[in-house]
Amino acid sequence: MMTFIEEQRQRLLAKREAYMRMAMSLPSGEINMHAHGKLTTSMRFIERALARIEEGTYGTCVDCGEQIPPARLRTVPGAIRCTGCQQEREATHGDTG
Repeated sequence: MMTFIEEQRQRLLAKREAYMRMAMSLPSGEINMHAHGKLTTSMRFIERALARIEEGTYGTCVDCGEQIPPARLRTVPGAIRCTGCQQEREATHGDTG
């Protein structure tokens, strides 16, 4: 039986592969700059999550050090903050990063 972290790793690898296929299929040109930006951002979140899995820090909030609930990680696999810290960040910084 796979652990939660291994399941997440497999999901992230599958998403990375799907995004790579999408990126390769996009025709070049300015009309696709939005799509390219979205793919780039998504890939950055995926790579960061995979790195955190390798480091053993996946699922730990970068702000408070508490565990991020599995339900949040299933919904937002690249989450680096628990819900409370993320909401606080968005309220004080106006961003999601």
